[in-house]
Amino acid sequence: MKLKPVFLSALMALTYFSAAQDLKLDFAINVGSDITSVTNWDRDAGTAIEVDDSGNFYVAGHFTDTTDFDPSSATVQLIANGLSDMFLAKYAVDGTFQWVRRIDGSQRNVINQLEVDQNGDVIICGEMRGSTNFYPTSSGYTLSTGSLANAFVVKFASNGTIKWAKQFTSSSFVTAYTVCIDHGNNVIVSGTFATTTDFDPGTGTSILTTTGGLDAFIVKLNSNGSYIWAKQFAGSDEVRAYGVGIDSSNRVFSTGLFILTTDFDPSSASYTLSTPFSGSKDIFVCVLDSNGNFEWAKSFEHTIADWGEGQRIAIDANGNSYISGHFMGTVDFDPSTATYSLSSSSNDYRPFIVKLSPSGNFEWATSLVTQYNGFLYDMAIDANAIYITGGSVGTIITPTDTIFSNGSWDVFIAKFALSGTLQMAHKLGGNTADLGRGIDIKNSVIYITGGFSNTADFDAGQDTFDLTARGTDDIYIAKYYQCYFDTSITVVSCDSFTSLSGNQTWYLSGQYIDTIVSGCGGVIYHVDLIIPIDTSDQITQGFCDSFISPSGRHTWYTTGTYYDTLMGGSYCGRDSIITFNLVGFETISVDISVSECDSFKSPSGKYVWHNNGIYFDTLRRVNSICDSIIRFDLSINKTFSTLPISICEQYTSPSGTYVWGQTGVYLDTITNTVGCDSIITISLTILKNTSSTINVYECNSYTSPSGKYTWHTNFIGYDTISNSIGCDSFIQIIVTLSKSYKAISLSGCTPFISYSGKHIYTTTGNYKDTLVNHLGCDSILVINFTAINTSNSSFAYTACNEYTSPSGNYVWTQSGTYYDTLINANNCDSILIIDLTIEHLNDSIINNGKSLEVFQENVQYQWLDCNDENNTIVGANMRVFQPKNDGLFSAEISSTSCIDTTNCFPFILAGISNTKTMNMVLFPNPTRGKINIQTSQKVKEVIVFDSFGRIIKICHQTEIDLTNLSKGVYIIQIKTDSTSYSRRITKYP
Repeated sequence: MKLKPVFLSALMALTYFSAAQDLKLDFAINVGSDITSVTNWDRDAGTAIEVDDSGNFYVAGHFTDTTDFDPSSATVQLIANGLSDMFLAKYAVDGTFQWVRRIDGSQRNVINQLEVDQNGDVIICGEMRGSTNFYPTSSGYTLSTGSLANAFVVKFASNGTIKWAKQFTSSSFVTAYTVCIDHGNNVIVSGTFATTTDFDPGTGTSILTTTGGLDAFIVKLNSNGSYIWAKQFAGSDEVRAYGVGIDSSNRVFSTGLFILTTDFDPSSASYTLSTPFSGSKDIFVCVLDSNGNFEWAKSFEHTIADWGEGQRIAIDANGNSYISGHFMGTVDFDPSTATYSLSSSSNDYRPFIVKLSPSGNFEWATSLVTQYNGFLYDMAIDANAIYITGGSVGTIITPTDTIFSNGSWDVFIAKFALSGTLQMAHKLGGNTADLGRGIDIKNSVIYITGGFSNTADFDAGQDTFDLTARGTDDIYIAKYYQCYFDTSITVVSCDSFTSLSGNQTWYLSGQYIDTIVSGCGGVIYHVDLIIPIDTSDQITQGFCDSFISPSGRHTWYTTGTYYDTLMGGSYCGRDSIITFNLVGFETISVDISVSECDSFKSPSGKYVWHNNGIYFDTLRRVNSICDSIIRFDLSINKTFSTLPISICEQYTSPSGTYVWGQTGVYLDTITNTVGCDSIITISLTILKNTSSTINVYECNSYTSPSGKYTWHTNFIGYDTISNSIGCDSFIQIIVTLSKSYKAISLSGCTPFISYSGKHIYTTTGNYKDTLVNHLGCDSILVINFTAINTSNSSFAYTACNEYTSPSGNYVWTQSGTYYDTLINANNCDSILIIDLTIEHLNDSIINNGKSLEVFQENVQYQWLDCNDENNTIVGANMRVFQPKNDGLFSAEISSTSCIDTTNCFPFILAGISNTKTMNMVLFPNPTRGKINIQTSQKVKEVIVFDSFGRIIKICHQTEIDLTNLSKGVYIIQIKTDSTSYSRRITKYP
């Protein structure tokens, strides 16, 4: 027989299937400072990674303090100016350090994304504050802003020298999230801005102004950084363009989020999309042509007021777009009138990927099922698959497996087929916060970067490769090979076929397996081989279960002789009539029950199963062409549970292995009832004890708040009660007891009134008195009292009108018995008892017209002449006195104890006035009211007396008003410069 050519059907039809795929770690390196006291913003982290065509990769991010960027034994250190600086580093394909550039900023700055263009240059974008020097070794590359953020775009050559640095200047805020390169090597930048921003980084201006809070922008620069155009998505609230991508026609695709209503047509026309709920953030996709003109826009709407963000967008060779990000709640990812909804658990975020056709029609949507929060930060695609990275809490659930968390936040890597099927998912990290921030794919090799803390395992398989952070956080870079792709091929060969690996040669039609090993694994080929037979060939062939003839027209199930015809010219040039002597063998099926703790590896080694279920494995029997099909009823006895814990201060895990003092999500492992691991996810809330100090002032004693202690003296004590959240409240209590005691000795006059006023002491002795001190407590006095007695005396006394007591404290005007107190020689009271008689003399004088008469009887009398300086009138010592001439007279009256002088009283003989001789007239008289005086002399004073000699009125004018006086007789005395005159007046009613 002649050797015939080999035909690979079409030639090889590559079809992936959903078998699990593995990653092989090539290397993982970390760089960082040893500083530990940093904020979340200032932690060391890689934020972006990109691979060039030669396999070199660039990493950007920020670092703190002093950081060595060379992972080898050599040292390349950079020192951050302030809390943190940005960096851009290049490494060779094997991870060897090439160069690093520090970007010196006066405030906190961040690189959000980087891209490598067709010339191998590196473009970075992000936001900066204050003054930033993008190339400290040379002048001219310092950009400055105000107190708020401006966006920057900077290009470096592949050797690390800077080519240009540009900024978009805002009066408020502008940041660049993503950069991409079109096929003309132009630079496309997306982001968000507030108020007014100039997007022309050159000498010209291109001013855009927001209409709401924040608007999105797309800017196109040429390869030299010069302005081409800038477009705006104007919204009523907030619009952010997180991701941007380019298709083969240089159309610009963008994604992000918007709130309320947004116009996605940057021209004078409009195309608005609106969120169905005022509180929701919806995801958008917008397409502009290469000149920035609007083509179409779509949104993925929430069914309730929840949030979603489109983070990255990529376009394949056919113009299909892949949008990735994360969402919360339920989202309809079909932008048409039809629906295709995905939901997250409770209030947690979940990563998603959506595929749209070139015209924006829905193709498919899927999500990475995370137990708790999952945030997608970056995406990369190649011709075969989509790769994403980010951070998640808890497990990741795949169709065939559950991937467990290493701690709180873990790095995740996931791979999806272009059909949306999940092909691979892995979690990396340790027991604290670790995130994947950047990912790229080149020649099926995966590169990632991000940040991690403490110790983290970066081996994606069963082995361990730990990195330990130098400080609070380190930057990590890891490279992975993908292992063992499965593909099926159909081969038609004349006579025989040598496998692609070269390890086997097959001479008969049938199904075979061939493996080409490369890297950590290789490609597993499932070969469907057809070998046409020459005319009238006879073949003796064994088969398992059934045999399909080479022509495909017959299927035989039993031992026997059969015929098949291959038509000439199809492959080997002529018809072939083949006689098959077939010998049939049965495929043996075996049922096995297996119980394992963690996983079970199939006998063939092809499969590792982690969950309960029915599984099948196939083994080739010894000395047989047929398989043994083994059915496994697998029980995985590792158990999983979630335990919410709220506890004070710290919590010891159920295994006793860990003691945690911070709120977070943790994992612990104990042994369950069947001896396998019981994995417990502990949602831990640490509540805090409290402490305080109180000062207490009491009188006799104090009982602590818990009631456990009572103190009777001044004391510093401690007590513990429960606070408002059920934890211990430790109280230091400073107790001051303010009850006081004092013993004093004193002597005093009796009766002695105690200081409190509650007691009276009359004899010498020891006494107790209680006062209240300034704190309101008892002040007890023990008094040794010596009594000093008082003295007493009495006497009788007669006084005239009134009597002033010996102490001078009292004046008595009535007769009676009175008491007065003086101080004796012992400085005590001397009590005087006074039997007092008060005499009163009546000094009234009665004028009966002919004489004057003293009203008081039985006393001695002496009349006095008031006009003669009160001299005595000889012989006028009787009660009744008859003057011999007109004048003013008084009487001195006296008894054994009293003497008094009456007032001067006018008297006019026989009622005849002497005023006539003085040319003085009083009229009218009698009168009912006023009296007038006419005289040639000057009147100095006029005095009106009643009939008893009492002064009724004094005036100084010549008209006297008597209207208010009663009916009767009155005496008017008129005084001039030389003498006085008196006249009787009668007053009528």
